Amino acid sequence: MAKDAFGDDIPMWGAAPAARAGDPSPEQERWSPAVPPSSNGWSNSESADVHTATPVAADVPWPWLAGSALSVLAALALAAQAAGRPLLAITGWLLGGFLAVGLVAGFTLADLRRRSSPWHSSGPGPGALRSAVLLAAVLSVAANAWRFADWAGRR
Repeated sequence: MAKDAFGDDIPMWGAAPAARAGDPSPEQERWSPAVPPSSNGWSNSESADVHTATPVAADVPWPWLAGSALSVLAALALAAQAAGRPLLAITGWLLGGFLAVGLVAGFTLADLRRRSSPWHSSGPGPGALRSAVLLAAVLSVAANAWRFADWAGRR
């Protein structure tokens, strides 16, 4: 018998393949089917070894966008109260800048994962709201920076 590149025997034309160590014998293969012999080849849902997935629509990750919108609103409220209070202006700047933009980045990442799902149904709403939140974040950062600069210029 010839040998292949891995050292295994190559059966000649018409010859039965040799059994390897650990392979089930033909007798074991015949009496150990995938479904129990008592089922006569049929199976019910309890004994079937089939995993089915129920399609679930991928939902928009609204909590990320809501958290970002809330931090922008808090930053705008702090900008309104920060006249002569630099600590409030710095806190508002951090809320409107780093926190809001970080949460929008988390929203974008989760939304991209959702869009890669085959059960994704798109709409213009999430993208437009993300843009509105980012615009409001830029305005809150500018307002808080202006309040801080105003305080620093009047000292």
